[in-house]
Amino acid sequence: MLGSWGINFSASPESTSSLLGTGDEFFNMSDSATPSLSLPSPLSEEPRTVLSISTTFYPGAPETEKSDLWLSSSDGVFFFVQRSRLLEGSSNLFGGHRVQYPRADEDAPPVIPLCEEAALLNIILLIIYRLPMERYRPDLQLMCRAAPALVSYGYRLENLISPASEAFRLLIAHSITHPLVVYALAAAYNLDSLAVASSRNTLGIELSQITDDLAGVMGPIYLRRLFFLHMGRTDALKRLLLEPPAGHMPLPQCGPDDQKSLTRAWHWLSHT
Repeated sequence: MLGSWGINFSASPESTSSLLGTGDEFFNMSDSATPSLSLPSPLSEEPRTVLSISTTFYPGAPETEKSDLWLSSSDGVFFFVQRSRLLEGSSNLFGGHRVQYPRADEDAPPVIPLCEEAALLNIILLIIYRLPMERYRPDLQLMCRAAPALVSYGYRLENLISPASEAFRLLIAHSITHPLVVYALAAAYNLDSLAVASSRNTLGIELSQITDDLAGVMGPIYLRRLFFLHMGRTDALKRLLLEPPAGHMPLPQCGPDDQKSLTRAWHWLSHT
């Protein structure tokens, strides 16, 4: 079950129809508009190659002012990025893709093909660049799949998914409807702040909903913490209920004998 969420570190692609298209998300750009390619003859009858370029990471965008590298997704969308930004937090040179700094003899930005599809690669880059993601509205499956991909590129998730980050806020929003999945994701990568924040939304569900797969992903430490959170609230409620209601002045419909009977019944029920 969790394979489709990416929590078992699966990289299998999901549908990208909500993130790709010819509207606001991505646009098609002829290679005749790129500076590294020559302009075709106006009389040429040969079909022109069409490139799909991200509308966030494209030449001329504010985020790509110093970009010097093209990343190509598995489904043929190009992202114009800055090598220094990719290398800044990566411990393995961006997954060993030879994202080295420009050479003196480099006449055009190189292109590095990646295995992620455009929808996933877009979210990965938005997290790395710490850019807003609201316009893309990534679903929880896509966010979960971004986590192992970022780790494979050498990033520490606790640095990228911090309480002040956009990714953190999106995951907390998803925890309203899928609290156990978000908590399991946090547990799998030891994201303590995310685990604490998302655990609040688990209080409205039964712990019996935790499957063997979820328990395995959470691990013993975070699973124990979740159980103690729920048990602690139950014990606190029991302590509150141990104290019977305070008495009041006798009333025609509730005299001293009635109040004593209620107190005895309350003690009996609260101790059973």
